[in-house]
Amino acid sequence: MRRLDISQLNKETALKLLLNLMTIFSVFSIFFIILFLIKESLPFLKEKGLEMLFVDTWRPIAGKYGIIPLLLSSLLVSLLAILISGSIGIISATYLVEYANKKIAAIIRAITELLAGIPSVVYGFFGLMVIVKLVQITFDLASGETILAGAITLAIMTLPIIVSVACDAISSVPKEYREASLALGATKLQTIFRVVLPCSFRGILTGIILAFGRAIGETMAVVMVVGNVAQIPSILKPGEPITSAILLEMGEAAIGSMHYHALFTLGLILLLISLALCLLLNKIK
Repeated sequence: MRRLDISQLNKETALKLLLNLMTIFSVFSIFFIILFLIKESLPFLKEKGLEMLFVDTWRPIAGKYGIIPLLLSSLLVSLLAILISGSIGIISATYLVEYANKKIAAIIRAITELLAGIPSVVYGFFGLMVIVKLVQITFDLASGETILAGAITLAIMTLPIIVSVACDAISSVPKEYREASLALGATKLQTIFRVVLPCSFRGILTGIILAFGRAIGETMAVVMVVGNVAQIPSILKPGEPITSAILLEMGEAAIGSMHYHALFTLGLILLLISLALCLLLNKIK
């Protein structure tokens, strides 16, 4: 028995050590990524300062590095995507938890979560071949490569996150709350909208923020369908999110040039947005 206790103790010690090492590795990895981005961004920030925040033209050849059209494109396509996937996801999660048969709900959730495993380039091809043409025909446009096409593509990509988190949040509402509401004379629909959804609001909001972080950082699927024109965006016009600019221009930017360091600055801004979302998530929880 004593040998077993010593063996168990050694296993627990080894596991604790492994977990500590993994945690330290994760923290140092994030620290060095931030440090690297700051180092590569400093030459641009020293010369241009915060000028890029007040210029509405992104034209590196002409020495204009305004982030406004890129940032607005990223925010518009991401917010529109979350508006679409959020509304569909919350309605779907409510149906799966409150109305659907357990077997049917399990099948639908499995199919929905399967979407999360599809590579983003596949979504890009689907968006290019289906969604872009659908937008072009529906709105009678010269080209369907627009912010709207990118938003619909991102909405499909982020839908599994919202459905999964919202299902868990709605399921966690105690059964007694529902019974008490029904006992007071409320209908099932009233119970859902006035009791269940308000009680699960924090969990649903967590899923929406996670989906937004996924959407604003997506590259491949977006670059294939938004048109990649650095201009002040509109829903039915092309745009160029920050991720698209980095992907398309990094290969042609000379190492050490102002253009090169400007792209790293874009990456730093994206990272800061992601960190802000993480801090917001921790505050909500």
